[in-house]
Amino acid sequence: MKLYSLLSPLLTWVKQIKLMAATVITVITVIFIYAAGHFDFSDDLHGLYLLRCDRGRLFDLKGDLLLGEENRLLAKFELDPIMDLFRYEHSHKPNHSHLSYSWNERNGSGYIFNYREDGTQLLTCFSRFRDSQGEIPKGLFLGGGLPYSKHDNAQLTMSATGMAHFDGKQWHHLWCNANETIASSAEEKHDPSTWQFLNSKVLFSDSKKLIIRSSHQFPFGTTTLRIDRYAIFRAGENYFILMMKISNIGNDPAYYYYVYGDELGRTIRQLRRQCWLGQGETF
Repeated sequence: MKLYSLLSPLLTWVKQIKLMAATVITVITVIFIYAAGHFDFSDDLHGLYLLRCDRGRLFDLKGDLLLGEENRLLAKFELDPIMDLFRYEHSHKPNHSHLSYSWNERNGSGYIFNYREDGTQLLTCFSRFRDSQGEIPKGLFLGGGLPYSKHDNAQLTMSATGMAHFDGKQWHHLWCNANETIASSAEEKHDPSTWQFLNSKVLFSDSKKLIIRSSHQFPFGTTTLRIDRYAIFRAGENYFILMMKISNIGNDPAYYYYVYGDELGRTIRQLRRQCWLGQGETF
């Protein structure tokens, strides 16, 4: 007993040293991991995805995987299969057209399935890609792919990206992503990823119709432009409607070009509006 009494303070001191050492090692490890990696959980949480980093760090840890990032994937733990067990899916009668969608209002991204009576489908993805500058646009900008967990479905190949059509047997790719820009000249252009994302909102939603809005603004010359974009889907249609409202919310007039084309550079629709907008006016 006397020996134990003599050694007890020493044993307590040793335990404290071990605890302090473990705490220091843990803190250093956490700091190293934080400094060595890039963490991104701004999108919907579909899982945990560990990627090789292409921005000067050792790794990326993300909650979602965008189109083109799958080649850097090192490991994954997917939550969608687990969450699907608790999600309620509304049942639809066979051979009845309907819409199904997922939209992140806070981040301005998502995808829409349009199921048609003949069994064909139309898929449209918005802002689920990186542009040529490596930036991710936010809002109603066509492009990207489905969450990575959906790729386990044999029917969902890489052809089911951007905008795609399912003919009942396989997917056919229509568009990768639509390149857009607004400019006052060839030297001064503003790509969507440089616009300030204000917000997005699902304005109307049921199984037959869907309306989504995204709002943006950015400095343009000596004034400021605001752009409100609207996407309208109707079940069974083989197209969707994209509308834009451009407003000059500054004090000076604006003269602009708006160019819209696909990612291959082939212009589908080119809007070169040499348009004068006074204060408060819209186009």
